Amino acid sequence: MLPEKKAVYLKKISNLLLSERTFTVTYCSNLENIEISSSSKNKMIPEKFNKLTLTLGDTLKTNASRVEIRDNYGCVFRLGPNSTFELEKIKKRIFPVYYGTVYKYRNLLVYARCGSKYRTSCWVYCDKSVFITTLDNNKDKFFAFSPHVDIYEYDEEDKKFKICSINEGYSRVLTYCANERMRNRYLFSDQQKISDSEFEYITAQFINPSLWISH
Repeated sequence: MLPEKKAVYLKKISNLLLSERTFTVTYCSNLENIEISSSSKNKMIPEKFNKLTLTLGDTLKTNASRVEIRDNYGCVFRLGPNSTFELEKIKKRIFPVYYGTVYKYRNLLVYARCGSKYRTSCWVYCDKSVFITTLDNNKDKFFAFSPHVDIYEYDEEDKKFKICSINEGYSRVLTYCANERMRNRYLFSDQQKISDSEFEYITAQFINPSLWISH
């Protein structure tokens, strides 16, 4: 990269890292099906989903729809039916918290260490590609589509700790007990290779871009 182009690139990255994360709905299979509750009493669902920007305090429920949400850091969240996505202020910053069936990846090379949280369990760095689904009230299954995916959490003293790692092409089931202290809350299964049927389902329904483009 030429010095002048590198300088422009670094300036863009610097401006991005100084900016607040913003989240925009970029695809919705049926806008009439989704629900949005908001701390803003004036929040309205626009006629076109690409004009829908989520802000702190918003909670989106997909119901029977599929919804894609992107942020300005290049993170993409693809939510299946009966899933939720909300924005909360955690550790003085705005983070996405989601639940249900979600495929998450990042399509931009941004040197930012940000994260996102699966509602009932824990955190994943935003530069990792993962598919997460809930199995029952206290079990979630994580599928890794990036090398060495770390799953982490924060304890009662706000200290980060790693729960486990997952190798690319493998999955783990996390079981949690909300009554336990944070560092004792999670149990995880041995790694299992993603089966052909699981891979085909995730690829066809969530990774395949043709299903997430408005025609």
